[in-house]
Amino acid sequence: MHKETKELIESVKENKNPEDAPHVKRYMKTDFECLGVRKPLLHSLAKEFYDAHKKDGNLVGVHKVVEELWSVPIYDVKTLAISILRRFDKMVDRSTLDVVEVWYDDIDNWSHCDGLSVYVLGSIVLRDDSVISGIMSWTKSDNPWRRRGALLSTMLGNRKGKGDPFWTFTMLNDVLEDEEYYVRKTFSWVLREMGKGYPDFVFEYLMYNKSRFSNTDVKESVKYLPEENAKTVLETDFTS
Repeated sequence: MHKETKELIESVKENKNPEDAPHVKRYMKTDFECLGVRKPLLHSLAKEFYDAHKKDGNLVGVHKVVEELWSVPIYDVKTLAISILRRFDKMVDRSTLDVVEVWYDDIDNWSHCDGLSVYVLGSIVLRDDSVISGIMSWTKSDNPWRRRGALLSTMLGNRKGKGDPFWTFTMLNDVLEDEEYYVRKTFSWVLREMGKGYPDFVFEYLMYNKSRFSNTDVKESVKYLPEENAKTVLETDFTS
């Protein structure tokens, strides 16, 4: 293990918070050890690492450190690995995807899934949309975190109007009958955020598919649509 990795792990352990640890573990429903380290501290460590390596010109060293961090069965250390990669959002690429794809086999909580999927995968997709076909295949995975992650990987681009709604709609249609709670929880979130960049697409999609969503999902999904469009979706009855 690299000296720098060891130092990062030691910094995390030195800032453990025994009072918060059991609450975090219970809230995240994770089997990993929790130290209760505050998020601002982890973000600070990630920024320090980024500042020290942002001019390296490649991600080889970064990948090695985050791989080593992720291998540690401590929730807070894994969170740090994701936080570091988020700092390199302008550099992450297909090689980063090769590194983090296997992480989904270890994920056991929504926080790690969401941070990795929205901001790391999302940044990779923004920079290289050729990776999306492989990510889209995750909707067929037995692993619910891969299914959730696939949907969330398009969120960053959709928020900015720089994605392709077709990708998201295709994946949504693949998992609309999914019975896994954490997969279903993404439906309204993904559509709501897409409404920031592609309100017309979300409006049309909901007008054709409203009956496939719960009332709560529909209400959440129209949050960023123009008022008149949101009203039309909410008031249209597809059951008669």
